[in-house]
Amino acid sequence: MVPLSLSRVEYLCLNMRDIDRREIFGLSWHDNPMLLAREVVLAASYGHAAISERNGVPTGIIGCSPIRPGVWTLFAFGTDDWRKSALELSRYGRRVLRPFLELRGAHRAQCESHIEHSEAHRWLMSMGARNDGVLPGYGRDGSDYIMFSWSK
Repeated sequence: MVPLSLSRVEYLCLNMRDIDRREIFGLSWHDNPMLLAREVVLAASYGHAAISERNGVPTGIIGCSPIRPGVWTLFAFGTDDWRKSALELSRYGRRVLRPFLELRGAHRAQCESHIEHSEAHRWLMSMGARNDGVLPGYGRDGSDYIMFSWSK
């Protein structure tokens, strides 16, 4: 895992796998990957994030940011090489992000996932997330999302 940098996040946003692009921009006011990169860096500045690389090329990111007192949002996305980094990202989430959140008094961490992003759903469940149910019409195009969470 390597530290966050704007250039690495820009690379990830410009080369994001299609399903992640659909999921993330489905909850955004825009479809601009360069603006998204800046939003990710800003969100991470309030929390924490790190990037996985293969041969010096970014493949995925995982991070968290506070949204309300005691409640944090988690995020992760990557390029088509995401699967090569999934295990490393999972370990980072368990070994670094979980203690980071506990030290900051988080009592809930959550993330929304597009209803059709079944790979993300399996990954989140493997990370110990609970499926809180479907959020009907949650996306800007009216598509459904699923809320996943971790609670104390």
